[in-house]
Amino acid sequence: MKKRLALLLVLAALLVGMVAPSFAAPDPKELVVYFTFHENEAKRLFALFEKQTGVKVKYLALATGQAVARVEAEATAPQADIFLGAGAENHEAMKMKGLLAPYASPSADAISKAFKDRDGYWTGLYLGPEAIIVNKDRFAAEFAPKGIPMPKTWSDLLRPEFKGEIVMPGPALSSTGYTFLASYVQKYGEDAAWAFFKALDKNINHYTKKGLAPAQFVATGEFVIGINFIHDQLLMQKAGFNVDIIVPPDAGWEIGSVSIIKNGPNTANAKKFIDFVLGEQAQQLHTDLTMRIPTRADVELPGGVKPLAELNIFEGFNVIKAASDKAALLDKWAKAIGR
Repeated sequence: MKKRLALLLVLAALLVGMVAPSFAAPDPKELVVYFTFHENEAKRLFALFEKQTGVKVKYLALATGQAVARVEAEATAPQADIFLGAGAENHEAMKMKGLLAPYASPSADAISKAFKDRDGYWTGLYLGPEAIIVNKDRFAAEFAPKGIPMPKTWSDLLRPEFKGEIVMPGPALSSTGYTFLASYVQKYGEDAAWAFFKALDKNINHYTKKGLAPAQFVATGEFVIGINFIHDQLLMQKAGFNVDIIVPPDAGWEIGSVSIIKNGPNTANAKKFIDFVLGEQAQQLHTDLTMRIPTRADVELPGGVKPLAELNIFEGFNVIKAASDKAALLDKWAKAIGR
């Protein structure tokens, strides 16, 4: 009997030992990041952060809509510490749902109040206006001979000759697509906006999941015209593709942001990352890699990148309102456009 009891105790001890690691304290040298921009850009930032802090970064690249849905689904047991990228309206929406933790980083002191949450829940890392990208070779061969001018405004995209030749990101999954929708609605009002998007839909070949995709499709000549953020288009131009880039009057724009996920497994390291990524060195690296406009005034702009103040944007775009309106606008989009 004593031998049997001893054996049971040994087995119980082994079982405890097998289970224990899942309840162990989080690795103090680890950070988990969900991010929405390009993986090669994020990996350079993570490598620099790891070198400076010794904290290992685990990451997952997602479309904005997928990333937001994942954070929301994990709310009772968060699996990540940082949400990196996407427009501020997405971070604001997560703040409203209680999914983020505030943090007043000293690095954010160098960033204008216009580009960060007043309560410290999110901070802008970069800026970027929406723009039109055109494949110059295809346009010169297929449209210019017919006397069709290069599009300069959003309404120019409604020409019937462009049917099936335009691509843009879908607002439901892409932050780029939603910024375009929300800013247009705010600028022109709902009636005019829905009339525009229904007419534009007739010329749209398809809606992409990722914001970068339209620029890539146009650069390689698969489509003639694309809509997305100017920095993605500048990357194609920088790579040598023959494209024209137009910022239409009153274009919408984003405050690409970063935030800490509430109750994440490594909050102390999350604060270290926020301090790092909002700092001058990280912003300079990010700007050089991405052609995005930094939120810090002490970061130098690469050639071809203009300050936001020199672009004809819709300055009144309200990201707080965009966040509040998101569910209703996407519901209307699903009913009015349906794809």
